[in-house]
Amino acid sequence: MLRFHTPHSPATEEQVRLIEERIGKRLPDDYREFLLTVNGGYRPDPGIFDVPGEGTSEWHGVLGFAGRGSYDLRRHLHPESEYLPHCLPIGHDICGNNLLLGLHESHFGRIYWEDHELTQHGEQRPPIRLADSFTEFLRALRLRNESKRA
Repeated sequence: MLRFHTPHSPATEEQVRLIEERIGKRLPDDYREFLLTVNGGYRPDPGIFDVPGEGTSEWHGVLGFAGRGSYDLRRHLHPESEYLPHCLPIGHDICGNNLLLGLHESHFGRIYWEDHELTQHGEQRPPIRLADSFTEFLRALRLRNESKRA
């Protein structure tokens, strides 16, 4: 179970329904349930995750329905990765890199990490898949004081 330094209150069915109308599809069931029961917050623990080929990172901000402010999911509906159209930002790591939820049928429900830094040639790097589902991503999170899982 995630614990947050600063948690949000659970989202309402109406809030989730309005986001689904805005994006034009139903959210994956596991992420939808997360919004309705937990809804994100600041500095989750466990919050450490592995980024293949990059090392580890820390989930810093978990977007949800937070009223006003940078942790409100509704403020982040427009940014899309040029590599993964139809993704929903669901948070960011401690360095400001995006965590994305795939909404397109080719990657629906998958979780990706998107580096905000450009390559030396000024290009965006492709996002890196972290998990095949939100549930899988949550299960792989580690506590800050926990060593890497085998």
